[in-house]
Amino acid sequence: MKFAATSTLFAALLSSTAFAQNPSLASIATKLAADDVIPDVLPAGFVPEVVLNLSYVGRPMEYGTEYFPYINETDSLPVVNYAFNSEDYYTLALVDPDAPSRANPIRAQVRHYLSVNIKGGDITTGNSTSTSYLAPRPFPGCGRKRFVWVLAKQSGYDASLTVPVARPGFNIANYASTNGMTIIAANYFEVEASPAAECIIPGGAASSSAASSAAPTASSAAPTATWSSAPYASASSTAAPSAHPTSTSTRKPKCKPATILV
Repeated sequence: MKFAATSTLFAALLSSTAFAQNPSLASIATKLAADDVIPDVLPAGFVPEVVLNLSYVGRPMEYGTEYFPYINETDSLPVVNYAFNSEDYYTLALVDPDAPSRANPIRAQVRHYLSVNIKGGDITTGNSTSTSYLAPRPFPGCGRKRFVWVLAKQSGYDASLTVPVARPGFNIANYASTNGMTIIAANYFEVEASPAAECIIPGGAASSSAASSAAPTASSAAPTATWSSAPYASASSTAAPSAHPTSTSTRKPKCKPATILV
């Protein structure tokens, strides 16, 4: 009996430690609002119902963690975990609210991933709705960018869920609301583009200098030029450019020469 009591106490201590290490749902909302993920992506007043845990290359995503696309850290889907009901269906999305730059997000949101009808916690059961994973590739001169993962709970299985072929101009909050979903969790990470005088989309036009990561202002008016959606619309663009070096390192300086992102 003494051993049993000791074991129970030890288990309780472990549980208490795990809870202390797990951020509260209110504190997550505070973190999301601090970097304007609320309300740029999520509705004002949003408070998650569960914690969305993700990690790239073994490094946990902790609400603003920086990853490095130019050493291939975000080439593949991250490891995803969340509390779930095995009989429920979920939608998981990755959106870029800072396309092409946070200073001038005229193409936001770009839909980098969308999987619907996920049974329970097994994301391999979901339907990508023709939105295969598009690895983040910040264009030179476009500054520091946020990428936001969003988890929504569906009202049930829905075989009719579709999205436009074009990835830009998406809105995950509207999509969830229109399709009877409830957003229950979110997490986000940041990447930084290599330096350049202007933020330029290949095949498109240059925007005003967007090296600053400041939030959009009234002076960030959209240029009159037509921007090409080619870098976003094709599934083939998910392949890592051959110019990206392969590395096993997990940390690098924030900026690299622009040539590696061309």
